[in-house]
Amino acid sequence: MRIYSVVGAGFLIAADVVCTCAHVVARGVRMPDSEERARDQPVDLDFPLLEGRPRARASVVSWRHGGADVALLRLDAPVTGARPASLVDGTGVWGHTFRVQGYPVGADHGK
Repeated sequence: MRIYSVVGAGFLIAADVVCTCAHVVARGVRMPDSEERARDQPVDLDFPLLEGRPRARASVVSWRHGGADVALLRLDAPVTGARPASLVDGTGVWGHTFRVQGYPVGADHGK
């Protein structure tokens, strides 16, 4: 899932809840990094890995800017075909290969 204009990524932790970074949401809604509270405005998202690249809107339900840098967003409605990420406790992951998806400047389709 991408946050528009392509400023970062997030992942589903429930059918209608996205976890991302607070600074990504701030950039997505064109908010200065110095603001400590989330604005009460919708966040536009898309799901580029799903067929048809569906778009969605979400609102901020939890915000930890600064050191923690975490935001939780609630989708207006679940997105068909999207599934929450499987989370692990981290004890058995060392030494395994993995992939990371992100959107660095100039790579709007991911890298």
